[in-house]
Amino acid sequence: MELGKAIRFTALVLILLNVNMPAASAQTVTMSISPASNNINAGETFSISVILSPEDSNVYGAEFEILFDKTVVEGVSVVKGPLLESDGASTLEVVKPIDNTNGKISYSISRKDVGSGINSSGTLAYVTFKGVNAGSSALNLNNVIISDPSSLSIPSSTITGSVNVAEVQATPTPTPTDTPSTPGANDSDTSGPVDNAGVPSVTAAGKPEPVLNEDKTLEVLHPDSTILFLSSEASETTQGDVFSVNVYVKSTEPVYGVEFKLSYDKNLAEGISLEQGSFLGGSVIVNEINNEKGEMVYAETRFGNVTGIKSKAIAAKASFKARNPGNITIQPESIRFVNDNEEIIGNVPFSGIGITIHKLPKSRGLNASGILGVITAMLIAALFMKAGKRNKPIISCRDKNE
Repeated sequence: MELGKAIRFTALVLILLNVNMPAASAQTVTMSISPASNNINAGETFSISVILSPEDSNVYGAEFEILFDKTVVEGVSVVKGPLLESDGASTLEVVKPIDNTNGKISYSISRKDVGSGINSSGTLAYVTFKGVNAGSSALNLNNVIISDPSSLSIPSSTITGSVNVAEVQATPTPTPTDTPSTPGANDSDTSGPVDNAGVPSVTAAGKPEPVLNEDKTLEVLHPDSTILFLSSEASETTQGDVFSVNVYVKSTEPVYGVEFKLSYDKNLAEGISLEQGSFLGGSVIVNEINNEKGEMVYAETRFGNVTGIKSKAIAAKASFKARNPGNITIQPESIRFVNDNEEIIGNVPFSGIGITIHKLPKSRGLNASGILGVITAMLIAALFMKAGKRNKPIISCRDKNE
């Protein structure tokens, strides 16, 4: 889907969800937070589920805000729930950047390419928070809008939640006591730096910089072009392991939206996740993984009266699980950048990144046939030993007397 169309489609969905239309003739839909009460310590994270109970209503899309006390907790992430995709339909979600400055999380999601809605209860989204300071905060649902397949508003009610954050009690530090010195104790030589307690300190070795499996040819040959390229921390992995690929964007002019597709051999790997990076800091409007086709599709755009981004940063992080041994290429396709006026920005195609998947080593333990062979060898050895004892000469009485 072309990014310009994706943006306009998203705007249309938002308009349909927010427009004041006559309410559909349906039962009241309840949106609630579960669990309703949460107790954590400062510094800990906790997650809540936003539950939708349609009560026989035909729900096609939903939008909500969660308001919280920014001095007590902060928002960490919002992840799509399975409700609107429970029958296999595709969805379009808009995840706006979490506003921890004002204590607000905004989220909207809609079904697409189908003519019917959902009338069963389930989780619309998962929201994760982190405790910042001791105190209590309400988790209030605000600006809740539910729509049916005809974009008519469905009456709704809300059940809010709360969280209590406890202050972490500091562990008292034992008071050191003077220990009498032992004669000769200071005569031994201690190598390495010594701390105040007389114990040699251990200096942690710094981790080596990861070796990037990255093709920098595009940056060298096209320094004045906007490009999308891939990198990974390793060029090899093992069957069954998970590996990640970072999708970088280097823009030479302000970018307002980006869209791309990652193609891969579905027989060698399967896509696990596609996470938003820091490049645009906008709203993800398409995030789809199709392991039957071997492709991931991602689109993100900024909203409002803001300018585009001109920098080099990670747009998204794709994670895969290695299925079978072989050489796999992660290939970016259908790359599109748009500026503030939704005009296409020219870019240079990238040849992809290669990962070698090694076969999982076989276990060296004994299998059934090996164990049977060992037992057989032991039985044969025992028979030979028994036969040897039978053939031993008998000692005569004369031998004993001698």
